[in-house]
Amino acid sequence: MRLTQQVLDTKKKLVEGIRTIDGLFAWDNDLFPVCFGSSNNDLESIVGGMTALGWILLGNYEPPLVNLPVDPATDGLVTSTNRLFVMSIYLRTIIISLALIGLTTGPLTQVSGSALAAEEASSSKDKVRPEVGKPLQAAQELTKAKQYKEALDKVDAAAAVPDQTPFEAYLIARTRGAAAFSDGQIALAAQSFSAAMAFDRMTPMELFEITRALAVQFYNKPDYPNAIVWASRYLDKGGTDPQLKALLAQSYFLQNDFGKAAALLQELNRADEAAGRVTAESQLQLWANCELKLNRNAGMIATLEKLASHYPKKDYWNDLIRQSQRNPAFSERLSLDAYRLQRYAGSLDGTDEVLEMAGLALQAGYPVEAKQLIDQGYADKLLGSAPHEARHKKLQDQANK
Repeated sequence: MRLTQQVLDTKKKLVEGIRTIDGLFAWDNDLFPVCFGSSNNDLESIVGGMTALGWILLGNYEPPLVNLPVDPATDGLVTSTNRLFVMSIYLRTIIISLALIGLTTGPLTQVSGSALAAEEASSSKDKVRPEVGKPLQAAQELTKAKQYKEALDKVDAAAAVPDQTPFEAYLIARTRGAAAFSDGQIALAAQSFSAAMAFDRMTPMELFEITRALAVQFYNKPDYPNAIVWASRYLDKGGTDPQLKALLAQSYFLQNDFGKAAALLQELNRADEAAGRVTAESQLQLWANCELKLNRNAGMIATLEKLASHYPKKDYWNDLIRQSQRNPAFSERLSLDAYRLQRYAGSLDGTDEVLEMAGLALQAGYPVEAKQLIDQGYADKLLGSAPHEARHKKLQDQANK
């Protein structure tokens, strides 16, 4: 029953994550596989990319679906919060990549096909000469065909045309960025898109998609300094995707900038609480680690309280109680109560802790509690073993009086 419930909980998390990604949908079913598809993306690319990362995926021809098995044998893969986060980020990357390939379709339709030489844009400054437009149109088609080197060669041919107008220069940079991104040349893509952005011609949605995609790719590379640059640009332009804010926080953490990481994670938690949501366990874990690195005991306790409350695990309760005991304001007269909390949470599992709590219970005048604790300690084989069996027996005798 425990394994069944664990698998069902994992499946629920996967389905919820997939449904937050634009362009993907997950089917409801009563079986263990997670079934998902896409309304506007290349499922073969998604399957290929995730398979390379170690995911076991099965395809369905009609209707086109991807089946992700979830079972106890693969539990170590699918229950890791970090792996779920990486899966979400990777899926977003693939989808954004597919979108970026088509970013050049709008402006280039002005100069495509038989109208290339005759048709002009509504503004003279947006006119594209055939010697620039033809190779750019070819580059776009080659990128769609996944012939990236040839596409970049066509962009270079367009860039070699002298006396470019600002609009031509913008299209060249933008087309090069899309081809380079699809080819995995992220540094070149970032440089090219930066040049294109300088012309201030992109729509807000295009800016969001490009900055988000580059941030994700630099994070996966991994190149955390550049991930920070592009995730920050995304947020500065008004982007609201909480996954990108979480990615930025993780990048700061991995660059040892724990203060900035903690501030972002606190913002995410506040937004979740305002919306009535529970913050992801992985984000709370990262926040707690930031507070620990910063030696902020109060912040560490506050974060552990959230973890213990929303994800009640023995380790969280243990860490919370121990961290509270380290607080300079902690009163020794509360030590027995702290041990009682540990016992209630199932985290009182050390010989020294059992002995200490039993001794405190006897001192406070609770021999029955002490006896119960000692008897349980013997039953659990925490007490009665060498070389301290005499000490344990003496304490047991005191409790039995």
